[in-house]
Amino acid sequence: MAASISTCLLGYARCTSVDAWPLPPLFGAVLGYIVSSITALTVSAIKALADDHIHSLKAE
Repeated sequence: MAASISTCLLGYARCTSVDAWPLPPLFGAVLGYIVSSITALTVSAIKALADDHIHSLKAE
């Protein structure tokens, strides 16, 4: 199996879905990183807006 993966990566043999087994976890990891980054940015923005709103209410 390892030989078929290395030959598949080097382009010497035709790849099958079994030969490309590292790709789906990689896609999941990249997608998880993107989703978590967007979530963290959204939460930070909401917290900053909430803090600004509280400070504006105290100033009145």
